[in-house]
Amino acid sequence: MRQQHRDWLVFSDLHILFVAAAWMQGNSALFAYTLPTSFLMVASVGAFLVYRVDRLLLESPEDALNTPERLAFSRRYRLVLLASAAGLMAMAVGLALTMRVLWLEMVLVVGIAGLVYPLRILPGGRRPKDIAWLKTALVASGWVGGGVLLPLVLFSGGESLAVGVAVVAYRVLWIMPNLLASDWMDRAGDQAAGSGNLVASWSVRKAQRVLWLGLLAAGLLASFLAFSGLPPGWLAMDFAGMAILSWAAWRVIRRHESEVVSAEKPHAAHIVVLDVLVAWPLLTWILM
Repeated sequence: MRQQHRDWLVFSDLHILFVAAAWMQGNSALFAYTLPTSFLMVASVGAFLVYRVDRLLLESPEDALNTPERLAFSRRYRLVLLASAAGLMAMAVGLALTMRVLWLEMVLVVGIAGLVYPLRILPGGRRPKDIAWLKTALVASGWVGGGVLLPLVLFSGGESLAVGVAVVAYRVLWIMPNLLASDWMDRAGDQAAGSGNLVASWSVRKAQRVLWLGLLAAGLLASFLAFSGLPPGWLAMDFAGMAILSWAAWRVIRRHESEVVSAEKPHAAHIVVLDVLVAWPLLTWILM
C-alpha cells in the first residue's frame, strides 16, 4: 500500500496542478496584479493536461529507458488516469466559458504550443522534442509564457517594455535549473532513442558553470527590477528560491554524474522534488 501511494505521488503528475497555480500566484503577488480564479484554474489544469498528453496518451520511446516505472504505472492505471484527466478537462471547459474571449484565445495558443511538443509533426516524422534547443524552448515558453508573460500582459497595470523583458528573462533563468537537471537525468535514454537533450554532451563542470552563471545573471536582473520599483525584500526572497533550486539541481546532476555510461536509471522522485521547488514563489503570495 505504501508503494502504491508513493507511485501515485511520483507518477500521477497531480503535483503539477499545485506547482502551476503556485508559480502563477507567486508571480501575481511579486509583480502586483490579481489573477482571476477562472484563469488560474484553467491555466493550471492546462499545464497538467500537457504533461498527461505526453505521458499517457503517447508513449515516447525514450520513456521506457528514462522512467520505466512511470510507463508501467501509466499502463496499469490508464483508465483511472484518463478518467481523472477527462474530469479536469470538463471542469476547465466549464470555467473557460466564463472567461473573456481574449483570455481564452491566448490560453489556447500557449496550450497548443505545449501540446505539439511530443507530436511527430516535423519533416521526417520528427517531434519538436527531438530537437534539443526547440524542446527546451517549448518547455520554458510553457512555464514562462503561460505562467508569467501572458498574465502580465492581461492583468498587470502596464509595465514598461524594459521591465517586462527583464521579468521574462528573470523567470526563464529561474526555471532553467529544473530543465537542465531533468535533461541531465534523461540524457542516456534520450540519446539512445534519438530524442533531443540540451545537456547530452556537457561535462559536469560545464553544467556547474551554466548553473552558477545563470544564478548570477538572475541576481543582476533581480537587482534591476528592484531599482525599477519592485519590492527588494520580496525579490530577495524569490531569488533565494532560485538559489535553492539551483543547489538542488546541482546535487541531482552530481548524483547522476555517470548517467551517460551507466545502466542506473534516474529516480523520478528527484524530478518531482525539482518540480515542487518551482512552487517557491507562492511564499510571496502567502506572506504579502
